[in-house]
Amino acid sequence: MAVQTTQAGAMAAPWRHFGITTLIALGAGVATNTLVYLSAAALGSMPQEVVVRPGQPITLTAVIGTTVVSILAAAGLLVGLRRWTRRAYPVFRRVALVVLVLSLATPFAVPGAPVGMIVALELMHVLTAGITVGALTYRRR
Repeated sequence: MAVQTTQAGAMAAPWRHFGITTLIALGAGVATNTLVYLSAAALGSMPQEVVVRPGQPITLTAVIGTTVVSILAAAGLLVGLRRWTRRAYPVFRRVALVVLVLSLATPFAVPGAPVGMIVALELMHVLTAGITVGALTYRRR
């Protein structure tokens, strides 16, 4: 018995794959940054007296929230690029690289941040970018 694929079914498969890879990026990004944060905190590199906004230190909740928002923003960007250009993946990779390079400056802007904190934050940025770009641009063969 032959299985017929409808137009909607053919369109749903790539989007389902994209949804799964987005969830994988979210899970891996959150898990990785949680591990980096907890490791840095255990080593004393995430002092709670260093604040990024008045009265707000960098907490695990903030790290997880920022990771989720960043990955969802990247996924949204890729959805838009896939809709508006035929070269979505190369454009996405270039934009992601520019955003990563720009994001590497932000840990240096945290007043009074020790070197260990800066290194941990930089590592989180690089790992999140790598996981996100890797997962979202992975294509099944």
